[in-house]
Amino acid sequence: MYKDSFSVVFSLSDALEWKSSGRNQKTLLEKGDCCVYGSGLFDAENIYEAGRRYIGVGLNLHPCRFRSVMDGLQKKKACTAFNGGKTPPKHRITATIEATIRQILQCNYNGCAKSLYQEGKILELVAAFANEMMDQNSVAVKGSLSWADSEALLRVRRQIDEGFLEPVTIAELSKQHFMCESKLREIFRKHYGITIYQYMLNRRMEHACELLSAPDARVKDIAGLVGYSNISHFSDAFRKKFGCTPSEYKRSLPF
Repeated sequence: MYKDSFSVVFSLSDALEWKSSGRNQKTLLEKGDCCVYGSGLFDAENIYEAGRRYIGVGLNLHPCRFRSVMDGLQKKKACTAFNGGKTPPKHRITATIEATIRQILQCNYNGCAKSLYQEGKILELVAAFANEMMDQNSVAVKGSLSWADSEALLRVRRQIDEGFLEPVTIAELSKQHFMCESKLREIFRKHYGITIYQYMLNRRMEHACELLSAPDARVKDIAGLVGYSNISHFSDAFRKKFGCTPSEYKRSLPF
């Protein structure tokens, strides 16, 4: 890791947590969060819970290649120095960013072809991330929730993540997590930037995206597996999430 480099971290599964060795400063990225910070030279400790599935992508940006990107992010206050006593600002991963990350993770090429494909996609990812962070309308994650509400939201999200194919109502969620429906709706939307229903729908689309990575996968079959009897409705929902239809996404994968 280089002294003046920057790191970008994307969380696609359960919460990622790490801290600078010898300090109390921690960074917690929930699913769908990302952050960028000045790396410097320091030791960090990652924290993992047994039985949890973690999927994340971290990029270390060399100053010789990405200096202009770093300068732009700093001017927009989209990043901070991790070892400077401040917690890096967190942002929500957009559909464009998520689709690009999944294409990187699901590449089926081998050898030098795989390296070449991933290198191109990583440059695409950095460009898309920088463009969205430069946008004044980029969504920052708010950190004003109480500890109890944050813990309750994390449990709700994990329940949805683990059982998104099974129907569950907001009334059931609020009862199980000891929170009134109106408050649960409000703090979930404020914290994650979407409604509970939309989050459930997004999880189904993410699962569909994973299933599409199989070379012999058929769109019709996958629609049924994620709860759709109408392929057109499934395609519309997929396009709203990822900006392309299931068929277009499948054609973009390197089989």
